[in-house]
Amino acid sequence: MSSVETRVLSAGRDEDRLAVRIVGDAALIVVADGAGGVAGGRRAAEAICARIVDGKSNAQTDWPAVLARLDLVLSADPRCGESTAVVAFISAGKLRGASVGDSEAWLVHDDGRVECLTEHQRRKPLLGSGQARPVAFEAELSAARLLVATDGLFKYARRAELLAAARDHSLETAADGLVRAARLPNGGLQDDVALALLRST
Repeated sequence: MSSVETRVLSAGRDEDRLAVRIVGDAALIVVADGAGGVAGGRRAAEAICARIVDGKSNAQTDWPAVLARLDLVLSADPRCGESTAVVAFISAGKLRGASVGDSEAWLVHDDGRVECLTEHQRRKPLLGSGQARPVAFEAELSAARLLVATDGLFKYARRAELLAAARDHSLETAADGLVRAARLPNGGLQDDVALALLRST
């Protein structure tokens, strides 16, 4: 079984989206960030999350192929723009997924080690361009926590603060701490934030 805490906050653009589905011991997480300044970015992010969580998935799903097909679907829809995407499927202590863009997925270990699962992803072209090239990732979850989020978190928060927050004993407190790490001194945000923090139980 997995426990997940999610947070979605808008800094004004309202283009970040997140979806989670948990069935039995399996969990599916999708995060998408509509391209700022590109018409239809929000709609693209919404479509990515909806189509993935509503579709069929299992431990053998070819996630790069799923995202590649979705890229073509979005590019053919004149109402949709472009978006980043990270999808992660977790089952029996293992996770597999794929990504496009600058949203990220981290494994945060109790000893402070971090594995950036999306470090080899291609930042562009984005989903919806018709030319996206999703990159796969996989890992053993073990006792680590999985953090999946848009760049509004990773770009504006200090790494040390993110790691400290993510390892808090309480998953709810940890998620709140992650958001706090991205806030300005006045409490505002410089960009939208969507995050999911998962712990295997």
